Amino acid sequence: MLMPVVQVAVRRLRLQGAPLDEIGAGLNDTVGGLSAAPRLVSLVYLQFDRRTGDIEYVNMGHPPPVLVTGGSRPTVRWLDVGGPVAGAIESARYEIGRERLDAGDTLLLYTDGASEAENDQAEPFAEGRLAAVVSENREQPPDRVIAAVCGAVDAFCADPLSRDDMTLLVIRRRQAG
Repeated sequence: MLMPVVQVAVRRLRLQGAPLDEIGAGLNDTVGGLSAAPRLVSLVYLQFDRRTGDIEYVNMGHPPPVLVTGGSRPTVRWLDVGGPVAGAIESARYEIGRERLDAGDTLLLYTDGASEAENDQAEPFAEGRLAAVVSENREQPPDRVIAAVCGAVDAFCADPLSRDDMTLLVIRRRQAG
């Protein structure tokens, strides 16, 4: 029942024209006020302008999306600007992060089922390995990037059937023309 409340709160704040930092604060207040028992939600709220490639986002304690630039010398940037998990800290404040997705760049959003998957030594797959897989596959179509990440996580895991669920989303800005 928590996620429908989160969706309604975000939609209400967006319809009121709230900037992303206020969406973060409003969602934090909503989640924090739901019950006496602590409720927590991590998420990344992201707005992408397809025309310009501009990204505005607020990361609310979620694993940071990874942005890998295209070209022969890729760079990795993490979308980690924002604030704490919603519901964790009363009256928490959030910052707006800004990036640009240029033609050929790849952005991976993922859940902790990808980064926290463990091998038989209880070592997590971790963000660095995710970034490496995305970087190695940055020129592949988005569905192949997802397949490469899933394959790498499965190969790394001691028991892929016992790990947490994993959700992946790849955004790629097309070349002009």
